[in-house]
Amino acid sequence: IGGYPMPRLPEQNQAIKDKRRQKLMDSALKVFACKDYSSVTIDNITKVSKCSHGLFYHYFPSMGNMLRAVYNEIILGSRIDLHLDASSALHGAEGLEIVCKNVETMSSVSGKDLSILLAVLLISQSEKAEEDCPEFRKRFDVRPLFGRLIREGQKEGKVIDGSPDDLVRALFLLIRGSLMRKKISGGAERPIPGKILYRMFVKGV
Repeated sequence: IGGYPMPRLPEQNQAIKDKRRQKLMDSALKVFACKDYSSVTIDNITKVSKCSHGLFYHYFPSMGNMLRAVYNEIILGSRIDLHLDASSALHGAEGLEIVCKNVETMSSVSGKDLSILLAVLLISQSEKAEEDCPEFRKRFDVRPLFGRLIREGQKEGKVIDGSPDDLVRALFLLIRGSLMRKKISGGAERPIPGKILYRMFVKGV
């Protein structure tokens, strides 16, 4: 009436706030998927989200608060499963082969799930992330499992010689690099097949 716009209903205001908050979390996920968490800045996230620092702090008091929100509201609600509980019963080179096959299956995701998987792999190896969200590494860090299987495989004489820590790092970087190339190509490039990944780390196969 009289040319004045009708005021928004409380539900409409809340919907706008929820949408802004979700956009910030989605932007953070994109950054977490391609940048080491310990080096991520609020500026990185606000540039992707195209918003001000003030808006970020309105919804998230700190980077740790943002990480916990992404963990609880996006990652735990996704289809990403690293099968760590089931893999804990595996042993040696045989276990390593199964894990490599699981990696191939896990890597079949696309779109937002691919960003989530990359973010999970990157965040889980960050000591800073462990300070900000301790449950993250406990749930998703694959390195202890890789390390144990490689050490057991070396004792069996089946896994190649070398520092287990270095081999874990190489395996981790191969997986991450393969997934990143898939993301960059828009899903056109296939990840490294599990059989080939496994053969890189065992003798006489």
